[in-house]
Amino acid sequence: MARLLPGFPLWPMLPVVHGHVQVFAFAVLMTIGVLYWFLPRLWGCPAPPAWRAQTAFILLFGGLLVVLLGFMTGIRSLVVFGAVGEGVGAACVVGEFANLLRRRKEPGKGSDPAMLAALGSTALALPLAYVTQLLSALRMSLSSVQLSYMLAFYGVLVPVALAMSSRLFPLYFRTRLPERRTLAAAIVVSVVGLYLRLAGDASAWHGGVRLGCALQAAGIVGAIAALRMLAPREKRPAAARVLWRDPTAWLVHIAYASLAADAVALVATVWSGQEPSPSLEWHLVGVGYVTCLIAGVGTHLLPGFARRRPRSQHAGWVLLGLLAGALLLRLWAVVEHGWGAALSGTSAGILGVAAMAVFAWNVGLGSLRHPTK
Repeated sequence: MARLLPGFPLWPMLPVVHGHVQVFAFAVLMTIGVLYWFLPRLWGCPAPPAWRAQTAFILLFGGLLVVLLGFMTGIRSLVVFGAVGEGVGAACVVGEFANLLRRRKEPGKGSDPAMLAALGSTALALPLAYVTQLLSALRMSLSSVQLSYMLAFYGVLVPVALAMSSRLFPLYFRTRLPERRTLAAAIVVSVVGLYLRLAGDASAWHGGVRLGCALQAAGIVGAIAALRMLAPREKRPAAARVLWRDPTAWLVHIAYASLAADAVALVATVWSGQEPSPSLEWHLVGVGYVTCLIAGVGTHLLPGFARRRPRSQHAGWVLLGLLAGALLLRLWAVVEHGWGAALSGTSAGILGVAAMAVFAWNVGLGSLRHPTK
């Protein structure tokens, strides 16, 4: 019988399993999948062979399942083996994106500074996030797990989401064209702040943590401003829908309100010297920003993969209500204590699962295929 990890008892690891699934099984894999589809079209180059994308997916998702099994059972060798698989998969993804950039047929499109900044951040942060997963098993330390979440959120998900927003918002929500150079600079500032903050945490340099949080907040605010979301919308007489009657537009605004709230929490760190609650920060970014943005933009983008439309706009309103309720309950669980926090968090989880089921049904996630020629 394999020996259980003394530092990883089952019950305390359940939040780690929950976080790992939310961040790496849902948000990161969704982001990678969209980039595999989006980048060849942006850069005018052939899509990578299906077998290479499938290999990366098997390594990432298969490794993730093995890591989760190792966490749940406390078997260190499983965590190590799964983390190595995830790391190899991440290296395959980064190599594929670099290959796509090298083979692009339209260098002008490839010079989008915001997308290049986001991909550069991903190329560094994605492998590091999986390396820290491996360190968590070797050192039996949950601090490495928390580090991997920070790298995934601020080094991969937020930069890519900002760059993708700059491309898709003018199309789906009629926003003005963004200031791409300003957005790229804001992404770089935020990422520099992330690594300065992590270095400060590692060396107990509190000044570095405060400066890093200040740079992160400045980068986030600058990025939101560069997207020009509050500027008057483009007038298109042929547009069929009114934005404020579109549930996906509400989801996108909730997403960026949550990201702005995270910037406020980071600014509070600068003044108080105490970092924001990890639970507050991760749920503002993970649920409020990333999940709501995926739901809002994905409702338009994912059916387009197969040249279809969402199945029902009514489902969009249901999705909006479920995700808004899940976010509010989850944030309430952060400030509440005892049974109130447990009840609020559990209710938020139930609403979140229901929201993802509605989202998957509405976009036809189980039947997305490239259309036959």
